Amino acid sequence: MTSNTSTDSVYPGAVSSAMLSAPLHDAFSNAIRAARAGDTLAGLKLAQQAYRMAKSTNIPSAEIEALNILAICRNASGAYIEGMAAAMDAFRIAKQIKDPLGTVYAVTTCASGAGAILDTLDISLRMLERCLARAIELKNVPLKVRVHNIRGILLGSLHQFDDAEREYALAMHSINQAGALTPATLVAGNQVHLAVIRATFAGDELRPGLLNTAEKMAEEVFAVARQSGNVEDAARLHYSLGLLRFQQNDAARALDEFRQALALASRIKHRARIIDIHMEMGKVLTAQGRLGEALSVYQTAYNVADGHRPSRLLAEACSRIAEIQNALGDTHEAAHMRSKAKQEFAEFSKQSGNVRRDLETFWKTVEDLPAD
Repeated sequence: MTSNTSTDSVYPGAVSSAMLSAPLHDAFSNAIRAARAGDTLAGLKLAQQAYRMAKSTNIPSAEIEALNILAICRNASGAYIEGMAAAMDAFRIAKQIKDPLGTVYAVTTCASGAGAILDTLDISLRMLERCLARAIELKNVPLKVRVHNIRGILLGSLHQFDDAEREYALAMHSINQAGALTPATLVAGNQVHLAVIRATFAGDELRPGLLNTAEKMAEEVFAVARQSGNVEDAARLHYSLGLLRFQQNDAARALDEFRQALALASRIKHRARIIDIHMEMGKVLTAQGRLGEALSVYQTAYNVADGHRPSRLLAEACSRIAEIQNALGDTHEAAHMRSKAKQEFAEFSKQSGNVRRDLETFWKTVEDLPAD
């Protein structure tokens, strides 16, 4: 894995360094660096401070960059809806003043947030295709790397594994020029997760070899992540290794990896990661026949997701709880939770539909991104 040694601007967006005061430039840099270092709460706080500073300058391009940074930091902390809102605000201002980089960075962040939590991957991928074309036209390598990384994530979630691997390879090819916005460990960690998911869906003959490959990849990335001390990188890797150990039929080691991931994710209060970890822990505990513990873990997943709406996992958590309660003989409560699962699925579909309509409207304004 190549290390990221670029010393260029942390966020090579619309604002020339000469237009920024030293305190504002430092505020932008500190926010991104904190978020990418895994201290997502600090990153979000610093981004909010930077936005207030930028807004007081009455320089539209400074406000655009601040909003884009705020959106990225919100996404990093798992606040995807809020991140999309900031990105859309940045886009509107950037379009008004015909700022090409500001608009494309905003659309990229919006597509990333939508793809993370909503059933809108088709729209996100269309947005990102346009963003990639504009990044190439603008010769902005950091933006190109970031788009490739996000495309890799979304294509992986669609199980288009070859395409996702290709996107990550393209991102890593230019990672030294990506700056702190897209660190090498971020992309490499995503590659590890993709390798594990690919193995999970492979046939019985191919799965062991693919899992061994994923394990070797994880060891290499872990070595770099430990040196950097990045909490979020470590949490993601432990999470991926938990999935891997479960596929290797090693439930004890899987739970150990998930617990380590949970401790790290809890430290930085990354709610989206916490929900995912609890859902996977529930599967392992259920497979071990530890139904009471699994029930508690799924209930925690639901409670956290309830404060992090919209989440597609609310309905799944209810369904898992219903299955366990039925197995424990509590048929009345199981029926109640099955009904609740249907309600949560309907609510998520409604919320996703509302955001889809907003994104479709947004997409119409995005299709003709302003030129230089």
